[in-house]
This record gives sequence, structure tokens and C-alpha cells, in this order.
Amino acid sequence: MNDSVDALPPGAQLGQYRLIEAASQGGFGILYRAWDEKLNRPVAVKECFPASICRRDPQTGVVRPHSEALQAQYDAAINDVFEEAQTLAKLHHARVVPVYDVFRSAGSMFYVMPWLEGGSLRDRIAAGDAISPETAQNWLLELLSALEYLHCMQVIHRDIKPGNIMFDAAGNPVLVDFGSALNRATKVDTTTQGEFSPVYASPEQVSGKGKIGPWTDLYSLAATWYELLAGMQPEPAQQRLVQDDLQPLPPGITVLEQSIMQNLALEAAARCQSAREWRDWLLLGAAPVAVARRRRSLLLWAVPAVLLAAGGAFLLGQQQAEPVQEEGAAQVKDAPDKQELVLSDEFYEKACSQLGIPAVLQRYEEVLNKAAACRESYAAKLESLYNAGVEDARTHAFRSSPKERGISRRRGFSLKEMQSPGKTAMKKIDRLLQDWRGEMEGLRYEQLQSVRALQTGIRDIEKYCTWNTAEERMLLEKTGLRLEKDYADCLSTHALEQIQKEFEAQCMEQYRSLRSLWYARAEENSRKWETEKAEADAAVLTDEMYHQMSEKRGFSQLLAERKAMDEQAQEIARAGVLAMENELAAVRQTLDAVDADTEESPREKLSWLGIDFYNQYNDSIYKIQKDYIDGRLYALHQEYYKLLKPQLERYRADSYQKPDDDEMSEMEKRMEALFLERAKKEYAEFIDSTPYTKPREYFLKEKKRIEAAIRSQVDAKEDALWKRERKMEAETQARLQGA
Repeated sequence: MNDSVDALPPGAQLGQYRLIEAASQGGFGILYRAWDEKLNRPVAVKECFPASICRRDPQTGVVRPHSEALQAQYDAAINDVFEEAQTLAKLHHARVVPVYDVFRSAGSMFYVMPWLEGGSLRDRIAAGDAISPETAQNWLLELLSALEYLHCMQVIHRDIKPGNIMFDAAGNPVLVDFGSALNRATKVDTTTQGEFSPVYASPEQVSGKGKIGPWTDLYSLAATWYELLAGMQPEPAQQRLVQDDLQPLPPGITVLEQSIMQNLALEAAARCQSAREWRDWLLLGAAPVAVARRRRSLLLWAVPAVLLAAGGAFLLGQQQAEPVQEEGAAQVKDAPDKQELVLSDEFYEKACSQLGIPAVLQRYEEVLNKAAACRESYAAKLESLYNAGVEDARTHAFRSSPKERGISRRRGFSLKEMQSPGKTAMKKIDRLLQDWRGEMEGLRYEQLQSVRALQTGIRDIEKYCTWNTAEERMLLEKTGLRLEKDYADCLSTHALEQIQKEFEAQCMEQYRSLRSLWYARAEENSRKWETEKAEADAAVLTDEMYHQMSEKRGFSQLLAERKAMDEQAQEIARAGVLAMENELAAVRQTLDAVDADTEESPREKLSWLGIDFYNQYNDSIYKIQKDYIDGRLYALHQEYYKLLKPQLERYRADSYQKPDDDEMSEMEKRMEALFLERAKKEYAEFIDSTPYTKPREYFLKEKKRIEAAIRSQVDAKEDALWKRERKMEAETQARLQGA
């Protein structure tokens, strides 16, 4: 665990990623071990953090440059990390770390990779683990396969070292940290790219002279494997350029040792020029002819320099040697001269027969025939896939707009449309290409066996061919040179590679043609959509169209049912009011009957009006309200909420039954929006109110009016009775006084 004060604290949340710890920190970034909470998997999160030009706010965690003058440099570093993630995102190889995600947060740039649990090669070297030459060679072949892929993608790693070689859970090596990678198709150098480790850097990197290429990565890989096998770091190239004291690897590693030492050559031309060349060397068990030829040419260039440096001694020695030459003149004259010897066809054919050249050539031709047949088969499959994709691209109906798909206009098709036969055809072409490469790799390995046998025979021709005299031995040397010339094509896999390249070029041409056709159709759809959108924006929803859509959507039927409920509720309220009116009429009759009854005194009638009459009236009104409002009207209200209300609410939430957006044209979508807008406005009172509210308000209002009328009549009757009572009391008092 790294305790850097610049790192984010454990537990910090970056979107769906929760940081566990800061695993390491370099000059330009911090690597975190994290957990992906959405997909439940461990991940590695790399943050852009060039400590020399930025700092992290301890309170907020936001990264800012040290000063405004460094803002441009910091922005360039952010852009470099983003481009590093883009470089990795386009690479798909089992031995190259993939990228899951890239995002910006807290003022910095992050990208997400898988967390490799096996540790690094640096950890294994430091732990002193015993690694056999066979294991080291297998790891090397895996990484050479990755480098071959990277170099084909025009990517040079430029910082291969033990710390940048990780191991997955299965123990396979994986190449990581492309911060120094050079993508020759885009740029030469950047703020954070171009950094390298001096111990493992090639001479052209440390000196700044010479061209950077695949041989640059091969030097770094050779330096790494030198340390793995020798147990010590190689002498840095910068020191070797002054005085080369590089110690050879311990004996016993044979081909692996030879290839490593050769790729540690200071001259770039003396190294393997491609990762495939080094792989062939390891698989063949001998240096390929091209490598051997380059070594011989370098030696030929070196001989004149040595002779020139020793010129004076050479001339002096020549004068002293003249008497000796005269004494041995007869011996020199009798020795066969290689230039005078003539290689006969008979001797040449005999040597070829002893080396088994015809059988080797037969196997070589068989592989080429297999490759040609395989190409014909794959070409037929490619043509079928291409025709299917073209047909679908021409007939596919693009309906939804680019904006609604949530994608750019450049892509022009939705995720659903990517599953269509045309888009699937492009994916199948890509898979077909991968299968083709697998077939070619198998044939190439088979051909390498023939090439290996031929190279071994030419290299050790004196071992496999019989010779008795010095002349025959010299003729064998000429035979080897002639074999290299006659069978130059067979000494390499160029013919097979040419077949592979031609078919891959055909695949890419068909793929690009199909993709261009889809993009053209997508652009055509985009223009069509823009035209439809402009026409739709100018369209107007007529009354006739509105009523038709209302009928079609079932909205009119719902509103008719709602109006019927409203009328039913009004009828219930009116019936309740009528019942109260009847009570009011009964009250009037009762009050009118009070005057007709002369047997009771006014005071007794007043007592009855104040107690019994009001109790009787209140009970009647309560029963009417309970029957009509709390009973019938509320039951209708419950029925509305259970059956009709949910259907009306769907119109408010735009979730009513309507065509799928992907099945609608822009004009239909526009009409649908106008219909819903008008429907909401026109029937807002129906959607926002219930059949219970207004009838109940009407009933209570009428109840209040009737109560006021009854109160007024009762009060008037009471006043009349009181007057009558006082009059009767006055008359009684007068009679008593008169008596």
C-alpha cells in the first residue's frame, strides 16, 4: 500500500468506483486499487497527477495546477492521459491490459482497468523466485505476440521494464502502463509521454539519435529478460555507448541467450526488426536467415575499420612475412582456390538430396496450397456476409431521431439497430477476420517447421552432407550460398504472409465499404428526420384531427363515462336537496297548524318549538345527508376512484396507450404532443376534480339555505306567539283589575 499524501483517501467514491487504497504513485499518475460497485469486480483506477505541476486541495480533493502559468501544461497532461486511455481502448489482445472506462472527476482524469492480482515481474525478480529458462521463454513468446500486435497497430510502448509487466490470476504476463507509448499515426511526443527508464531504454532513446521503431521495444524487452535470467540489471545503454562492457549471459540457455544478447545490440539494424522475427528465432531454434545476414553485413563493415586502424602494423608485418611466403609458396599453390572451384549441378542436386530439400519444398508447397484453399473458403464467407449487410443497409428503415437515440449523428443508428443483420454482418466480418488469423497462425507454425529444417540444413550443411576432400568442403559452402539464393522465398514466411495480408486487406475493404454504406444511410435518415421535424414543427392540429385522435386513444369514451358519473352525482345531490325542501314544506305546515290549535297556550307552543321541533327537524336533515351524500354520492365517488380515475391519470402522465416512439414519424409525434396538450387543457377540470366534490358542495349550500329559511320561519312564529302571549297576559291582567 502506498501512503502518498497526494492520493485520494481509502473509501473515496468516484461514481460507481470505491477506492480501496493507493497502490503506487509515479511522476505523472497515481494507481488505485478499487471496487466496481455496479459490476461487483476489483478494478485498477489510474489518475492523472503530474506532481510537479499540480496539487490536491486537502479539503475538497480537487486537483489544481500550482499556478495559472502551469494551467496549459496541466491541460496537456490531462489530454495525454485521455489519449492514453483511447490508445488502450482500441487495442484488443489478451496480453495487453484493456480499458473499462474513462471519466473526469475532481479536476483530474481517470481511467479504469482490470486489477491484475498476480503482481509484477519486478516483484518476482525481487523475491528471488526460481524461474526456469522454459518458463522465461514461454513468457517471452506471449509478450512478443503482444508486441507484434501493438506494432501492427502503429503503437510503440517505449517503456518496457519489469514493473510494467504484470501477471493475471492465471499467471500469464500482461503489458501495462502505456503512458510513454508512441502512436505514430497521431503524434510524436507529449507532456507525459516519452518518459523511459534509463536501464532498459534503447541507445536511440537515450541518445536522441536514430529512428524509434519496433526494435526499440525489443531492446527494452531483451534488457528485462537479461535481468530475469542473469539476476542483475544490464549495463545502461548510455554507458555502453561510451564503453561497452556488457557481460554475456551464463552459458546453457542456448537459443534464448543468443536472441537476448543479439537484441541488446547497440546498433538498431543488428537487432530483430520485428517481434515476429524474434518469435520465429525462438520457435525455429536458430537465428532466421535475415538476422544472420544482417550480422554478417555488420561484420563486413567492421573488418575494414579494423584493418585501417592497424594499417601500419599490417604493412610492417607484410615485409617481415615475405620470406615465409616464399618458403611455403608450394603449399599455397597446391591449396584449392574457392574462387576457381565450379559448383556443378550434379554436386548441387546431390547435396539437396542429402539435405532432404525436395521433401521440405513439398511440405512448403502443401502449406501454401492449404492457405490458398483456406482463403477461397473464407472469401466465400466474406462475400456472403457482405451481401447480407449491403441488402439490409439498403432496406433498413431508420425511424427514430439521433437525439432520441442518445447517440451522435455520425453513428446514425441506435443500439437496437446495431443488432440488425447489417450491423451484425460487420461484427461477423470482424470475427471472420479473427478466425482467419487463427487459421493462418496454425499454417504459419506448420510452415515454420519446414523453414526451420531448411535453415538448419543450410547452416550445418557440412554436418548433413558427405564430403571427403577440401574441394568438396569448399563446394558445400558454395552450395549453401546457392541454396540461400535459390530458396530465399522458402527461407521465410513471406509468401504465406502475403496471402494473409491480401485477404485481410479484402476484409478491411469490405468492412469499410459496409460501414460507409451504413453511415450514408444514417446520414440520409438524419436529413430525412430534419425535414420531417421542420414540417412537424409547422403543423397545426385541426378540430377534426383532434376528435379522431381522441376517439382512437379512447379518451372520448373515458370523458363520456366521467360526464355520466357527474350527472349521476348531480341527480343524487338534487334528490337530497328535494328531500330537504320537502322537510321545509312540512315545517311550514307544522307552523301553520300552530295557529289553528287554540287549546294550547302560546307559552306551551313556544316550549315545543324550542325543544321537540328542533330535535325532530335536525334528525330529519341528518338522515337525508347521510342517505344521499354520505351514502349514495360517496359510493359513486369510490367507484370513480377504483375504475375511472386511474385511466384518466395515465393521460396526465403521458402513459396512455399510444404507438411506440420508434414506430412514429416526426409528424405523428408532433400531432400526439399537440393532442395531449389540448386534451389536458380542455379537460383539466375533469382530470383534477372528482364527481363527489361539486355535488356535495351544492348539497351543503342548499342545506344551509333551507336551514336559514326554516330558522327564519320559526323565529317569525316565535315572535308572533310571544306577542300573542303578552297580549293574552295583558287582557288577563285587565280583567283582574276590573273585577
